[in-house]
Formats: sequence, structure tokens, C-alpha cells
Amino acid sequence: MKNLFISHSVFLTPKERRSLSNKGTTIETVGISVPGSATSQEIQEIFYKYYITNEPMGKFIDTTPDGYKIYIAHNKCNKLLDIREGGSEWMLLKIEEQDMHHQVIIADISILENSTISLHWPECYQPKPSKQVSSEEQPER
Repeated sequence: MKNLFISHSVFLTPKERRSLSNKGTTIETVGISVPGSATSQEIQEIFYKYYITNEPMGKFIDTTPDGYKIYIAHNKCNKLLDIREGGSEWMLLKIEEQDMHHQVIIADISILENSTISLHWPECYQPKPSKQVSSEEQPER
């Protein structure tokens, strides 16, 4: 029985998702970690820096001074490609350690931008308002 469960949510831009299909790539981003346990105590999400890499590192997940480093096998990174490119734009990793279970969701940032959780995202990661184009600026069809 695992003593601790940690749920990780990491959101990447399309460019970041695609770049992981190239060998030797590491992406640095901010994600959400939600620790939990078998107890019913209240839990809160914590924002950490995440390093997502396809370079083998000896284990699938490791802590860093400012967050986590997560390894995705290069042949699995194609799942992060756009749907039109044969991917699914997201993936779920389940990593079991001695007394810990990690569940990692890596998805397109548009999911975060369109969710209520984005209200709590650090200001520097808040989606920018889309530019409104007047009918005069729109190209003729």
C-alpha cells in the first residue's frame, strides 16, 4: 500500500509539446502538484517548476530544489503531438515508487486557459486576452 499520492498537472504550449518529439529535449515550465494521503486531511495545490525531459535520467521522476524533473521515454512523446499530427495532445503517466504513487497529467495549455483553475494560476502564466478584430480589419472571403 502506498503511503502518499501526488497528482501533478503540467500544461504545455503546442510548441513545447511538439519539441519533446525531438531527442535530447528538456522543457522548463510551471505546474501544479497536489499531495494526498490515506488520511482525510485537507490538501492544497502547490505550484512548482517542472522539467519535462526525454533524456534518460535513471528514474522516471525526481525532485529538484524548485520542483520536479519528469522523464518521458522518447517513443512516448509522440502522444503529445497535435491530433492532426497523429498525437492526442496529452498524456497520463503513473509512476510507482517505494512508498509513493505519482500521477502526472501533461496536457495542452488551452485546457488550463479555459478552466476555472486558471483563476489561481500565477499572474505571469495568465492567458492574454485575444485581440478583437473589427469587421473592417477582417480579410474578404
